Amino acid sequence: STMTAVEAPAQTGANTVVLHVYDLSRGMARVMSQPLLGFTIDIIPHTGLVVYGREYFFSGGIVSEGVDAFAAAYGLPVHQRIELGTSEVPRMLFEEFLEGITHKYTAAKYDLATNNCNHFSNEAAEFLLGRGIPDEIVGLPQRLLATPVGQAVAPMLQAMQDPLQFRGTPGSAGGAPSMLPTLPAAPAPQPPLAQPTHTSAAPVAAGVLKAADAMAWQRILSAAAAGGRTVIADFYADWCGPCRRIAPAVEALSREFKHVVFVKVDVDRNQEIASRCGVSSMPTFKAFVDGREVGQMRGASAPALRAFVLQHARTPKPDGAVVLALEQL
Repeated sequence: STMTAVEAPAQTGANTVVLHVYDLSRGMARVMSQPLLGFTIDIIPHTGLVVYGREYFFSGGIVSEGVDAFAAAYGLPVHQRIELGTSEVPRMLFEEFLEGITHKYTAAKYDLATNNCNHFSNEAAEFLLGRGIPDEIVGLPQRLLATPVGQAVAPMLQAMQDPLQFRGTPGSAGGAPSMLPTLPAAPAPQPPLAQPTHTSAAPVAAGVLKAADAMAWQRILSAAAAGGRTVIADFYADWCGPCRRIAPAVEALSREFKHVVFVKVDVDRNQEIASRCGVSSMPTFKAFVDGREVGQMRGASAPALRAFVLQHARTPKPDGAVVLALEQL
């Protein structure tokens, strides 16, 4: 199915377009930016475009809610309202345009620097008005990431602008359903793998495993639980620079902690797993014991990752070693 527009009377004539700007840092950016970065940042912005009596924004997908519903639901007051102009574009045509760009604005394609909520607002404003939102809002991530400190705090900023943490709630705003895209279907299940051989002496396969699909993911968790071993899951994306930088450290840790099961999960190919595990920024590392999540770490710090593994690594059961007959990277 496709994104369904909220039913409403046809909108004709000129419609005022207003940009709602929220401060995700809740005032901390103004206090901390000058000593950390050498220049002042007033806010870490999240934006929504208000038109036709609705607020449209990117938050895990393209969402449409009643005006001020986002502020009420998430406790973030509107920091600034900027009137961008008036548009003659009918609502039906605008929502057809949104239908056509849903594939660009999904949780898996979110990127702090190039594809965040403000880039959506900018593209939507350009369609409605022929011009975008203020450059200082759209270009803020590039300004931050151009500094060494900005690169260091990028994981924190990514978490602040995380699309899933601010996802609209279906049925809010007087019962009107949220406008959410249908994410691409998960890859077709792979043929069943050979059953693992259970022996008391067989070690868990060395190296980093790969969860090709939901079936493989569940088998990894089950086999590790049977052997009394911790699973460290690396949720990554091929296009994610920090994910690529931390990959060698993950492989090195898998050789150092041979009793821990390390598994990589490509969030673009396994959106079902990522959604079920609440993954909303990359890289995210999660620890599982007995099939249950016991810890989470975000970011690409190798020392922090090693400490995370040390914190959650279990001593395997003496007689519980199992072979994970899964395809290795």
